[in-house]
Amino acid sequence: MTAHEFVTMDKAELEGRFRLAHAYKTIGDDPKRNLTPPDPSPGDLKSWLESVVRLSELLVQAKRPELVILVEYTVPNILYEKMPVRIDALVCGRGQVHGDPRYLVVELKGWTKFQPSESSSGKVFVDHYGKDKEHPAAQAARNKWLAMDEVHQFAAFEVDLPAIAYLHNTTASESEWLKSLATPNPSRVVLRDDEERFVDFIRKTFTEEPGHYAADVLRDSRAKNDATTTLTNSADILAGNAPFALTPMQRDGVKKIVEAGCAGVPGIIFVEGGPGTGKSVVTLQALSRLHEMGKSVRLVTASKAYRKALEQSLADHGVRKLKSLLATAADLAGMHEQLDVVLFDEAQRMARYPWRTLPKAERVDDNLSINVVLGSARVVCFAMDIGQVVRANEQNDQRKLRKRAEGALKHKAYLHTAANGGDPKQIHNVVDVGLHDRFRAGGTGNYEIWVERLLTPKPGPLKWIPGERFQLRVAPSPQWMTSFLEDRIKGGGLRARMVAGFCWKWTKDGAPDKEGLATDHIHMKVDGKLWSYPWNARERRPDAPEATRWAIDDKFGFGQIGCVFTCHGLEFDWLGVIIGPDFVWRGDHWVARRDRHMDKLTVQGVPTKEKDEKFDELVRNAYRILLTRGLRGAVLYSPDAETREYLAALVQ
Repeated sequence: MTAHEFVTMDKAELEGRFRLAHAYKTIGDDPKRNLTPPDPSPGDLKSWLESVVRLSELLVQAKRPELVILVEYTVPNILYEKMPVRIDALVCGRGQVHGDPRYLVVELKGWTKFQPSESSSGKVFVDHYGKDKEHPAAQAARNKWLAMDEVHQFAAFEVDLPAIAYLHNTTASESEWLKSLATPNPSRVVLRDDEERFVDFIRKTFTEEPGHYAADVLRDSRAKNDATTTLTNSADILAGNAPFALTPMQRDGVKKIVEAGCAGVPGIIFVEGGPGTGKSVVTLQALSRLHEMGKSVRLVTASKAYRKALEQSLADHGVRKLKSLLATAADLAGMHEQLDVVLFDEAQRMARYPWRTLPKAERVDDNLSINVVLGSARVVCFAMDIGQVVRANEQNDQRKLRKRAEGALKHKAYLHTAANGGDPKQIHNVVDVGLHDRFRAGGTGNYEIWVERLLTPKPGPLKWIPGERFQLRVAPSPQWMTSFLEDRIKGGGLRARMVAGFCWKWTKDGAPDKEGLATDHIHMKVDGKLWSYPWNARERRPDAPEATRWAIDDKFGFGQIGCVFTCHGLEFDWLGVIIGPDFVWRGDHWVARRDRHMDKLTVQGVPTKEKDEKFDELVRNAYRILLTRGLRGAVLYSPDAETREYLAALVQ
């Protein structure tokens, strides 16, 4: 929003903007990701409104009403003391000298009663909080340097990115000492007495031109630690290279797995986290390091598409020999010697048995996938997210999985100590690795929050944040979506794909149905005309690869639409998501329609009375997977008019 818009906006609408920003901030700052954050206190609401409006008034007074103010700007990919780094207000415009994008970091404080800390040098005791707080100028400077270190657009200014602390409720006579603490540059503190000087600074720094261009350039700017597709870097990772930096949580996860693999005693590890937290990256890094150390190790994944894509990526990069590190549960069943370590990615989707077909007489406990996996290695690591189970017959009961794993570990510990000595009670502890940092989509975590609120029955969806790094669109038609994504491919050299819910008839050979329509295509009526597009095609065609290469074939991959089974574990720069007629918005809630869903295995084996409830849970999981495959942006489309209109209202 511009300074002029902040000054002239209706108070109720302005409060709504703050409540929205507060909701994202509070959820994002909560390690437990409570999706129902408390409302801001009346005092916080009043202070925020006064601070932002007063800053805007000064920009208008400086005759710069079209400067853009990004409120609660989140520095992407960065945590400071385990918390996201947020800049209260980031002013965007064009510089006076060359007319290039220019920015100003502002830390806003509405403090009225505060004094120098008696216990901590350089800190401030604030009566409202009843404790010491960081000096606001130090906070502004720290956020500036973190932003400059991470975001390429800021780094271009070298040291010329001004940062100030603005305390609009205090004067020099009350708080001149605050400036003396702001070493080495007292001008970083702006009090009420300094507003005229600040207005002059704004005039000299920014032109009168609107700030939208600078804000857009910043939004599109690359950041040092932006997520890249795991698949693109998989060959480098397995070859022992480090194509990107891990977060502290991810590094800790890799360390724990490697330590367990090298300890020489039995172990069980659970790596848990939601979409975008880096479960696959952690397992790949651990696989690479253990292999380098000479350990016998295998990576198993419940996603056939992900495994095939990994194999192809290794072949394309000339490291086909590393393909032997990839395995299936059936491969493990055929091994005669126990491995050191097995890493099972997407473990929540583990099939009941390793084989698609198994005689009834052989469906015994020993042949269960979980028992095959647990017996195949000294150390077993399960990477999982219960929120990504899409079929009822998948291993989705976390408590049962953990209980069985703990039982197997105790048995292994007993056998190990019987042969080697020692106390089995000392070596059967389960190691837990929790991944909570979500830096995939835009690097701020806000898109993941939006998706979770969109798909969680209560408290319901949140509106999207304008100006967010992750770009979100709602398409009026599938033609618009394909055209928009093609522009991203051609104009920006980005990887883009489209995915859809499993709502259309599908056969392996694509044979025409009764209406003569190919059953490996999506067909929709749009404005009275039929729109068709290849979907999960098993065979290669001139304009689309076979489904197993859909994710990695950048030349023809966009010529086919994928589904939850072909995109699981994979990411793309831009993603188009078709939310099918099996999940529609009606009135004030989502309706899951089992009769419009075409995967008959989704609720197979579920008691009839429980099928609808279970389907509602599983279809939400499926769309959570589909919606979180994008790194830079997503385009949503629903053939259902009411659903499409509601999504458009959320994503203004």
